Amino acid sequence: MNYKLLIAVPLIVLALSTTYLLWKMSTEGLSLDIDLKGGTQIIVESDTPLNEQSIEEVLDEYDVNVRIASGLTGHSAFIEFDAEIDSNDVLETLEGAGYEFEDYSVQTVGPSLGAASMNQAIIVLIIAFAFMATTILFIFKIPIVSLYVTLCPAFDIIGTLAISQLLGIKLSLAGFAALLMIIGYSVDDDVMITTRVLKGEGSIDEKVRGSYKTSFTTTAATLVALAALYAMSLSSVITQIASILLIGLILDLQNTWLFATPLLRWHVERKSK
Repeated sequence: MNYKLLIAVPLIVLALSTTYLLWKMSTEGLSLDIDLKGGTQIIVESDTPLNEQSIEEVLDEYDVNVRIASGLTGHSAFIEFDAEIDSNDVLETLEGAGYEFEDYSVQTVGPSLGAASMNQAIIVLIIAFAFMATTILFIFKIPIVSLYVTLCPAFDIIGTLAISQLLGIKLSLAGFAALLMIIGYSVDDDVMITTRVLKGEGSIDEKVRGSYKTSFTTTAATLVALAALYAMSLSSVITQIASILLIGLILDLQNTWLFATPLLRWHVERKSK
């Protein structure tokens, strides 16, 4: 199979992801957590399993959104509602329905503060990406190669955001932190592969195969660790970071080996001729 044809796969995924994000933003908007849109969140913890539908039925008058997380140490319910609603009323309603919790916490964010946090997070992401692109260009000093390396994390971020929204994972400040980490993971892999292909010894096939083994070994180890973290954690922050990183790293394997590497190989072969 001609390796150049593999480039079509990431491009199709990118087109679908971009189309979905544009459609979602033009209709209902991105799904945002309370730290980016404002609202109140009550986190309750219990030793016994919690039922999402039952809690939503009890709190039907408050139009709440409930998420359940279960780990090795217990169970947690994340109850979100508008900032105008008194959290004490919600807790009293739960207690009146017979719910007893060992511990709980309440977080309230105003809409204006949430919008400001959203704008700042976007600016930080853009600045981080710009610094990354500048550093890559400084390292390799070959504009076309630097472009291949820079496009890979861009594809990762767009695809990760689209898939996470499709799966119902709300974007939060923790999610933006995970997207910044994806940039680092992606560039680390791409720099390693590009350096070996451009400066390593042996045929291009040997250099690509050696990079392939290193890339998949390190990524597989990270995926296993993130999967364990996702399964065991009761923290919404850690769960969001782990889930977004899992999606991003899987996409990065696709974009690195079906997009950036074929283009890099094509560049080296044309240059040698």
